[in-house]
Amino acid sequence: MANYTILNEKYSRNSTDKTLVVIIDGETSLTISEFYKNIAQSMLFPDYFGKNIDGFDEIMNDLEWLKETNIHLIFRNYDHFLSEENDDIREIILTLLDETAEEWKRKDEDTKKLRMYVEPSDLIEDDLTTLGIEFNNHTEN
Repeated sequence: MANYTILNEKYSRNSTDKTLVVIIDGETSLTISEFYKNIAQSMLFPDYFGKNIDGFDEIMNDLEWLKETNIHLIFRNYDHFLSEENDDIREIILTLLDETAEEWKRKDEDTKKLRMYVEPSDLIEDDLTTLGIEFNNHTEN
C-alpha cells in the first residue's frame, strides 16, 4: 500500500484520540529551517531534536512521546513547500518520509502508522514519480 495519497480536495479530518493530523503548509515551510520548526511544534518534538536530516530521520522513527498511533501528515500548498531550497532537499524529505512509513509497517502491529496526504497540487505527482515513490489518487478523505 502506498504511503502517499494525492487528494482531489482539501483534507477535512481532525485529530482524534488515535489519529494525529499534522498540517504542513508549504507557504510557511519555504525553507528547511521553517519546515523543521513547524513540524517540531506540530508534533511536539522533544528538545533534543537536532534540526537536520539525520535528526529528523531519527525523531520520525521514534515518536514514542505521541499517544496517537496514526500519524497523518497533510501537505497543504505543496507547490510552495521548500521552494526556497534546491529540489534535492524536498526530494530527501519526501523519500525519508516514505522510508519511515515503510519502517513503521515492519514493526509490531501496535506501533505507529505514518501516512502522507497531499492536497491538490500540480507538482507532487511529478516529484513522486521522479523519485519512484508509489502513491494513490483519492477523491475523498
